[in-house]
Amino acid sequence: MNIKWYQKTVWMILLLTGVSALSGCSNDDDVLDIFVGGGKTWKLTFISRENENQWYNFWGSNETAHENSLKAMEGENNFILNFESGANDSGVNGGGLSGRGIKTTLTGTWSATDSRELKITLQGNPSETDPVAKAFVAGLKGAKRYEGDSENLYIIYTEGQTNMRMSFHVKK
Repeated sequence: MNIKWYQKTVWMILLLTGVSALSGCSNDDDVLDIFVGGGKTWKLTFISRENENQWYNFWGSNETAHENSLKAMEGENNFILNFESGANDSGVNGGGLSGRGIKTTLTGTWSATDSRELKITLQGNPSETDPVAKAFVAGLKGAKRYEGDSENLYIIYTEGQTNMRMSFHVKK
């Protein structure tokens, strides 16, 4: 049977597409791309309970504190994180970490696994007075796991009996 050249070309394209689809990996599976890829800076968007998409009420009925926190969120260099690439040891990636709350510069280390476990160790004893900044530091210290991809990062931590989620986007 004589197969025309364009039929051969179509079959070749289908074969190559299938092989690349099976061998490719998604952005949400590449730990280093999520945390470090392109030297990105992560900016906090909000903190919520784990399965919610709205701010947790850290302020109670104190509207002034609420407004001050949201104003601080607008600061370009407030509530940011940078993850630096370091060792890759048996499926655990990690390295250095730097960032800033409102008044505190943060430094430390991080490690994450392909199974989405996350550990962050901060140096010194960073402290903040703003309710969101306090939660930011507590969330980093208590980080248990992560979710996300190369554009959105979610750090899950436990506060008392409640799982909390810090949501980040890449700072542009």
